[in-house]
Amino acid sequence: MVAVTIGPAARTAVAPGELLCPAAGRGDRLAEALRHGDLKAIRFAPGQSLRAPDDQWDVELYDLARDPGEEYDLAAARPAQADALVKLMRRSWAPVYPRKPFGVTLEVVGGGPEFTVTATLANGSARPWTAARLILDVPSGWVVHARDAATAARLEPGERLTVRWRVTRPQVSTATSLTCRGTARHEDDELTYTATTALGRPHVTSQPGP
Repeated sequence: MVAVTIGPAARTAVAPGELLCPAAGRGDRLAEALRHGDLKAIRFAPGQSLRAPDDQWDVELYDLARDPGEEYDLAAARPAQADALVKLMRRSWAPVYPRKPFGVTLEVVGGGPEFTVTATLANGSARPWTAARLILDVPSGWVVHARDAATAARLEPGERLTVRWRVTRPQVSTATSLTCRGTARHEDDELTYTATTALGRPHVTSQPGP
């Protein structure tokens, strides 16, 4: 059994275990198709939404063993089989597709004049990155001490680079946010990701009197 959502809609015969590919002929209507044994069902949405009620979809059914060219729609003659394949399509839906962490995340722990900033650059892609680096941008006069290496020669898919900094603000500061940049390379491509986090209320320390 194979199920796939496609668009624009397609009409193509496939062997068991092969996915369907988009093809011209049905405009921009969203469609999904499923093959189960020799039977192939295709249903076309009334528009671009998968949430449309089932009775608004157009369903076609083909017996690929006898009709590999999909010339004879059997949906009206075999409604029970068409309905069964539509139910299989619905059960194959995955409402949420988990995604690996990607890009830069930034977190501030602590308050007052000293606090810790933690940043992570995550390679959620399917390709390795090289020359990975995290850079914390702070206002002039702030003191930053890195507690971890801020670079990695290579990040494989799914790997992360995490850096912690100890940050000290000057006595007088009105900054309300910090930004971190993550950079890396893939072949000739330069990759850059940024994240910004709020610092809460500005830290203002009055100068001692004379």
